[in-house]
Amino acid sequence: MLEESFVEEIKKERLTARLVDLLESDRDDENLEELIDTKIQLNFEIKKDERYWEQRARINWQQFGDKNTTFFHKQATQRRRRNLIWKLQFEDGKETEEVHEMEVIDRSYFQNLFSAGRRGNYEHLLIGIDRCIFEEDNSRLTARYTKEEIREALSELGPTKAPGEDGFPTLFYQKCWSIVGEDVSSFCLKHLNEAKVIANRLRIVIDKCINLAQSAFVSGRLISDNVLLAYEILHTFKQKKTGKKGYMVVKLDMSKAYDRVDWNFIATIMKCMGFNSGWVESLMKCVSTVSYSVVFNGHIGENLKPTRGLRQVDPLSPLLFLICGEGLSSLMRLAIQGNILRGVKASRSGPQVSHLLFADDSILFGEATEKGALSLKQILIEYENCSGQCVNYDKSAVFFSTNTQEGDKAVISRVLGVRSSNNPKRYLGLPNMVGRNKKISFQILKDKMKQRIDNWSARHLSQRGKEVFIKAILQAIPTYTMACFLIPKSLCVELEGIMARYWGKKNRDKKGIHWCTWKNLCSLKEDSGLGFRNLDKFNIALLAKQGWHLINFPNSLLSCVLKAKYYPNLDFIKAKLGNLPSLTWKSVWAAKRILEKGLCWRIGTGDHISIWGDLWIPGAENDRLQDETTNEDIKLVSDLIDANNRKWKSDLVLSTFNEDTAKKILQIPLSETIYEDFQVWRGESSGEYSVRSAYKLLQEANSELNRAEEKRLLTNIDRGHKQMKRSTRMSVYFDAAYDKRTSRSTSGLRRRTLPVGDASKKYSAGEGATEAKRTGSRRFKPTQILKKKCCRKGEG
Repeated sequence: MLEESFVEEIKKERLTARLVDLLESDRDDENLEELIDTKIQLNFEIKKDERYWEQRARINWQQFGDKNTTFFHKQATQRRRRNLIWKLQFEDGKETEEVHEMEVIDRSYFQNLFSAGRRGNYEHLLIGIDRCIFEEDNSRLTARYTKEEIREALSELGPTKAPGEDGFPTLFYQKCWSIVGEDVSSFCLKHLNEAKVIANRLRIVIDKCINLAQSAFVSGRLISDNVLLAYEILHTFKQKKTGKKGYMVVKLDMSKAYDRVDWNFIATIMKCMGFNSGWVESLMKCVSTVSYSVVFNGHIGENLKPTRGLRQVDPLSPLLFLICGEGLSSLMRLAIQGNILRGVKASRSGPQVSHLLFADDSILFGEATEKGALSLKQILIEYENCSGQCVNYDKSAVFFSTNTQEGDKAVISRVLGVRSSNNPKRYLGLPNMVGRNKKISFQILKDKMKQRIDNWSARHLSQRGKEVFIKAILQAIPTYTMACFLIPKSLCVELEGIMARYWGKKNRDKKGIHWCTWKNLCSLKEDSGLGFRNLDKFNIALLAKQGWHLINFPNSLLSCVLKAKYYPNLDFIKAKLGNLPSLTWKSVWAAKRILEKGLCWRIGTGDHISIWGDLWIPGAENDRLQDETTNEDIKLVSDLIDANNRKWKSDLVLSTFNEDTAKKILQIPLSETIYEDFQVWRGESSGEYSVRSAYKLLQEANSELNRAEEKRLLTNIDRGHKQMKRSTRMSVYFDAAYDKRTSRSTSGLRRRTLPVGDASKKYSAGEGATEAKRTGSRRFKPTQILKKKCCRKGEG
């Protein structure tokens, strides 16, 4: 590989030298043809080299912006240096730096990790596993595989992730499918050892098998479900200051959870659920036929044949781990049914919650008694023996409700073998308890953002690279937190300030010039902005997705808990804030207003839609109709529908509403098939809520306020620059030269003792129109206009 790289580098240097000679020589037809040909060859070599270093750097967010610069080279070098191992430790604590001894330690460690131990007795655990897969499901699972499924599975794989031994990444097969597709499909269909295809089929029925307490990798369930549930229950614990019964929360840390999964345990549970035995055996071949090699400082060691464990990158692994977790759910369910354990409730009428699982993150709930602790300990021991899992008790912790006695806390902590904690701190990366000073709780967001900016690799980016870095990395840092919490506006401003300073600075030491405000950069690209996010509005759009989830998945565990506590007799849209609400509920409730604007009813039976209180008429100018009728019998949309022939009662509609409204109602089609009413999101043609469309709705609402003022200030040159296809740098220069911002920019230049003239006198709207007309929109150069606006003659 090194020899090939050296040859490619020599070829590039020769092409570059030849191009320089051709550019300096006299031009004729022959030279021009050679010049073009040399340019094409050189661009091809540069592009090839760029792709090589981009793949080596493993940077997934950098799609465009920086070419083959020091960024990719240094990223690849840093990655290689980070993966180097200098010394290892034996089991007795002795350290070594000898290469041979370190390789022996590596092989011994992984051989023990992937070797199955003594199998436990599954009989008691399997009693709690219900049959959930039936003949119809098995028919779908065992149907013959098709070429279309192979193609779909391939399209879902990462284009440049982990190429095989032949060096071909997935991108090769995706782009050249018309050439190699037939051979690849035939091979996969013959051997049927393509895990992604089987994973897609398993995903179809997985929601039938998995307890509501597990929220990972199941359609219709979100990672935030468990976060919100845990916070709601802990909020209840905090409020519970009286009462004889205390409650406990046990947060478990599973050691090497994926690597310890027992294969026979998974297969046994799947068969107990009703999966076809032959299909289960085919699926388990995808798991059991693997082999591993330990790569030590670039050297590939001997193959290891595991007898347990799931691969981290295998698309089947998350789904199989869910099935493994059903073993723990089964034991907890049996304990609840036998009155051995009691779960907890967030409200008196709410459902009982005994455990929450998200992949290898587990939380168990129960009464804070010695009996309850002993029962939990026995359940964990049985689960470990059956599944191969291993609880790391040193890293696990137990948290208690406020009314639990100190003596009970000490006994429970000793029985479970875990430390007692006054604050569970974080669960799934988010805080479990937030005090009055919310900025302190979310300070980690600022620290993470500053850390990513201070990272040396972020200093090797062009302006276009900075734009991509901000959008793909910095703006993504608070996204997960904002999906569950309404973070303070002041913190949003501080986070935006960090990004603005990074955007404006030239290097690590110099601050740089802010040519325009961050607010203008956050405008939509069609409004002359760069499309950076307004974090406060994006926070609302993310939280509104939680509300959409509560509306469309009313049977989810989160929906049942929140409905029982905050809106038992209402729907989410009409819910009140309630007394002593948790921070998470206040956050989701605050985003309800965007749903009220964007939701619209689709008519089924019409029994759940209020004529005057709900939005149900497409194209209606007002959100809701004004009640102008004296007929008290007309309240629901179903009152306007003839149930026998599924048609509108046209006479009643025409006599009740004005002509325009009546016409719109009669144009709404009614299905002959009767179904329940449901709500759709008007921002998407599919009717499904999306954060993107909700954010755009919030942005457009703000843009309309300034549209009249912007129209008044718009000149010919402004129209020209809005119509152009501009690069990031051109956008910055245009914004700097754009109307009212000039005075701010020039005052900033004066403070930096840079020579500037009176821009308002030297460059009027008439001059702008003349300049635009002279240069033409395609040849318009913002740097020239900026210089003309800001510099005196003979300077700059």
